[in-house]
Parts: sequence; C-alpha cells; structure tokens
Amino acid sequence: MTVYILYNPSSGNGRATQLVATLKKAYPELSYALFATDKATDEKRHIKTILSQFEPSRDRFLIIGGDGTLSKSLSYWPADLPFAYLPAGSGNDFARSLGGLTMAQVMRSLLNHAPKATTVLANDQQVVVNSLDATYAAQTVALSEQSGLKKGLNRFSMGKLVYILLGIKALFVTRPVSVRLRVNGQLVDLDNLFFFSVSNNTFFGGGVTIWTSSHVTRKEMVCVWAKDRGIFGNLLTLVTILLKGHEKSKHLSHLVVQEVEIEFEKPELVQIDGDLTELSSINLICQTRWIYS
Repeated sequence: MTVYILYNPSSGNGRATQLVATLKKAYPELSYALFATDKATDEKRHIKTILSQFEPSRDRFLIIGGDGTLSKSLSYWPADLPFAYLPAGSGNDFARSLGGLTMAQVMRSLLNHAPKATTVLANDQQVVVNSLDATYAAQTVALSEQSGLKKGLNRFSMGKLVYILLGIKALFVTRPVSVRLRVNGQLVDLDNLFFFSVSNNTFFGGGVTIWTSSHVTRKEMVCVWAKDRGIFGNLLTLVTILLKGHEKSKHLSHLVVQEVEIEFEKPELVQIDGDLTELSSINLICQTRWIYS
C-alpha cells in the first residue's frame, strides 16, 4: 500500500507539515508519496500525477490542510474514489462536523474499514465542503485576507480571534446584495440581504453554526439569509446566529434543497471554504463522496 499525501505546507502556520512528519514516524511500515501545494494550481497538477500511479484496490489518498485545500483537492479527485482527510487549518469546519478527525481515528479507518458516505456541494468545476457565502461572511474573510492579524495570531494559536475582531469591522462596511434562487424551476427573489449562505455543513467560520439541522451526512443543502436591518439590527442577527437561535428567529429564513442555481444582481465577492472569488452565478447540487473517517 502507498499512501499518497497531498498537503498544504502553509495550513495552520505549518501544522500540515508537522502532521506529515508525525504520520510517517507513527506508521513507518507504510509507503508514502508526498505532494506539497506551493502554488494555487498545484492541487490539479498533483492529483493528475497521483491518478496516473494510483491503484484503488491497494493505495490510499490522504489530504492534509485546511477546508480550502480540501475543497480544491476534491474538485479534481474523482467522486467515486474514497479519500481521507486530516485537518490542519484555522477553521476546520468540515472535520468538526465529523467529530474532529484525529490521526489515530483516520488511520484506523484508512487501514481497516470501508469508507463512509458524506455529502459535498458540487458542479462541473468545483466542490464546496462547507459553505458558499456572500455579503457579511465574505466581507469578513476579505478583511482577514487584507490584514496581517491572522498570520500573527496563528503563531499563538489565536487565529480565530481575528474573525471576531474583523467581524465587528465588517458590520460597518458590508453592503446589501440581491440574490435570485432557481429551485425546481421556481424563482425566489431575495433583496436587500445582509447575510446569505448556502451550506451542507453545520458550521462555518471555525465553529459558528450556519443552520442547526444541517449536516454533511445529509444529502441536502440549506440556503440561509437575513435582510439588512441597519448596524444594530444586523448585530442582533449575528448574536442570534452565535447563540444558535436560528429556528426561533423571525429575521433568519432558510430553504432546504437538493439543487440550486444562484444568480447575483451583479458580480459579487463570495467566500467558498475560506477562499475568495467573484461570481455572477453558480449552480450547485448535492454530491455523495466517500471518506475514511
């Protein structure tokens, strides 16, 4: 057996590299092929190489990094081939939804057990393992990308604090957006939104609940949104989310679907699993993947 490891050396301020070293020391009887992602296009290039050598009946594929590394890797990894994952980012929401994914747990499953079904959101170009967010959440991520705080606080295991600090700032700079959803041939127009998220996971942002009944083992996605109500009203919306009062709130709405087409009024900044991009529209479906967990 060869364990093909694709890892992001930058994840968690070097945590992925440390995990690779620990894994090789803990399981010296295994053969390893290591692929580090130093550039934005490395996932695609490395996986093409791995697939040219990979024997599904014998070998295993392991991803080590943050949620962004995971979603980019799965965008190129065939849906019918199992994978394993060790979290090494600052948020690790996908692993959180599965109970944490410790090294011992993952390796025990990889070596001795059949993979389990999980759900991601996908189209022909990409995979979303946690959520796609516009408006407030995207603005918070954008501010963190512009700030040096995250890298500095990660050195002291305080990376999550940056999202709190910049989340407060994002309250003052987020502008409302309009979104059109196409579900089962029906149009749903959502105007003047402060918060908009599409997810198949319970969590985003390092453990914040998106929707209490959403989970990666269910083949469904949840669209969650809230109208802009000014800074004070928007702050109350965020407090409701933090306190898990989603289903009791009259200001938070949701829709459970298996497939959705999302159209923005104009190109909008969105975050997908912690990475920023600009979108005018996107189609997403629920897709089954197989994980050693």
